[in-house]
Amino acid sequence: CGERGQVCQPDGRCRCDDTSCAACETCLTEGHCSAPCAGSGCCDALGTCHDGNTLAACGRGGESCIACAGDDVCRADGQGETCRANQPPTALARSVTDAWMRTCVPITLSGTDPDGDALSFQVIDSPASGQLLIYADDAPNFLGPPVTIGGAPLPAEPGTEQLRLCYRTFSRFFSGVDAFRYRAVDQYGVVSGDARLDITIVEP
Repeated sequence: CGERGQVCQPDGRCRCDDTSCAACETCLTEGHCSAPCAGSGCCDALGTCHDGNTLAACGRGGESCIACAGDDVCRADGQGETCRANQPPTALARSVTDAWMRTCVPITLSGTDPDGDALSFQVIDSPASGQLLIYADDAPNFLGPPVTIGGAPLPAEPGTEQLRLCYRTFSRFFSGVDAFRYRAVDQYGVVSGDARLDITIVEP
C-alpha cells in the first residue's frame, strides 16, 4: 500500500483498498489517516477526514472528541460524542432562619445545570456580621476551614448540586439579618449569575 489512503486496523496493520499489507509505521497516533487532515479535521476509522467542528465523533476510532469550536463542549449520547453548546448553570437564592448564640448556623448553597454538569460554588462577597466556613462533619462544632471570598470555586458535595457551609456570627449576641452573594460554576468554567442568601438570626 502507498502512504495515501492507508488506514490503521485494530490488529495494528494497514489496509488499502481492502487489501491487507505489512504493519504500518506511518499511521498517526490519533486517528487513522496516514497524513494529517486539513485544518481542525480528524480521521475516522475508515481513514476519511471530517471537519472537526461538525463531526466530533472521530479521533481515536470514534472514541473521543477533538477540539470543539468556540464555547462548545464535547458531550456523549447514543450516537457517540458530539460538540454542543454549553448552557450556563443557575445559582439559587435562598434564606435561612436560626436562633442566636449558635456556634454554627448551617446554610446550603444550591444550583442547577441544564446539561447535568458537575457544579462548584464561588462566594463573591462576605456577610457583614459573620464569617463563612466549610461545614465539616468530623470537626468540632462542624467548623471547617474558612471560605475564601472570591477564591477558587468550591466543589459541590458528591452526587449533589449543593455545598454546606457554616455561618458564625462575630458576636454571639447578634440578632438580625445578614446576607452574602454567590455563584454556581459548571465543570467547564461557565459561571451563573449572582444569587443572594439571606440569614436571619432571631432571639429565642
